[in-house]
Amino acid sequence: MSLHTHAPAAVPPPTDPPTVVTLVGSRYLAGALARQLPPGYRVDHAPRLDAAVPADAVVLSGATPSAVAAAVRQHPGTPVVAVIDPAAPVATLVGVLEAGADTCVRAGETVLLASHLLACLRRRQVTAG
Repeated sequence: MSLHTHAPAAVPPPTDPPTVVTLVGSRYLAGALARQLPPGYRVDHAPRLDAAVPADAVVLSGATPSAVAAAVRQHPGTPVVAVIDPAAPVATLVGVLEAGADTCVRAGETVLLASHLLACLRRRQVTAG
């Protein structure tokens, strides 16, 4: 008995550019988030907000109300996702939302962060028409 193997079919390159997410702050979180997002998404890391380049979304690790307000000013029209410490007081959560964050996630499971990020991007697509 002989086995015949076939070369795998070539995978065509993506025709659409990737959706780019800039994660400001934690390099570790950037890598973990990249592993949770579906194909077609790319996570770029920026150590500071002033080093962040325009992207389809901005994720702020260790977010504060002032950092969110700065991100909204620097990247108008771009969804901003705030990640705060799990033990942060409710006032911090309220503050980042009032400063303009589209959503706020307490640090923890990156799958939850990815889900919130994808939901923000979908909402923006729907409202953009």
